[in-house]
Amino acid sequence: MIDDDFISFQCPHCGGSVDYLKEFAGTVQGCPGCGGNVVVPEADGQPGKPLPLPIQTPRLLLRRLHARDWKDLLEFLADPDVYYYEPGEPMDEARLCAWLEADQGRNFAAGQPLYLAVTRREDEKTVGVLRLQFEDAAHLVASVWVRVHPRFQRQGLAVEALQGLFKFCFEGIGLHRLVASCDSRNEAAVRMLEKAGMRREGEFLQDRLVDGKWADTCYYARLAREPAPAGE
Repeated sequence: MIDDDFISFQCPHCGGSVDYLKEFAGTVQGCPGCGGNVVVPEADGQPGKPLPLPIQTPRLLLRRLHARDWKDLLEFLADPDVYYYEPGEPMDEARLCAWLEADQGRNFAAGQPLYLAVTRREDEKTVGVLRLQFEDAAHLVASVWVRVHPRFQRQGLAVEALQGLFKFCFEGIGLHRLVASCDSRNEAAVRMLEKAGMRREGEFLQDRLVDGKWADTCYYARLAREPAPAGE
């Protein structure tokens, strides 16, 4: 390899010099010096950028989780009904606070999930949580799920959160493909993913054993080149 194959830039966190192959331009990678998340610039001489957070939509703010979110999150993450179709177990206060503390040190560029609070801008109440996880080493494909407090469902908030995330993924961190899945019996999740603008790619029949019964899974995706859905 020669120098022309690399993009050289300065880390926005520690100020150190960083070099990445040109094929990683526009994607999120880790700074070798401090390990911070950095968006690789398109060319030499341009600055590296931190993750483009928070994300603002007309009604919502999507931001990194804070320790103070525990009360709002506990209202729905402790509810067994939230996990009826999805994997996971209800959280108690101790477990939730431990999870929030551990999340403060998560490094998205190192393959760890990025959790975002779904917060209403009008009163700063956290009404949901969104999870983004890279699915490949190059950080071009990621999976997403979103959970919204039952009391705030049927208001289009999950759809708005996902559409806000699309711009972050495809314009902010150079993602090529975003995927999601849900239990085929979860009609609300199916409607939400389709209304947000994700394309149904297929259904796996009886691929999961849930409470002793076989369940089907619907798979959705969206590519960076696909047109933005109405309302985004």
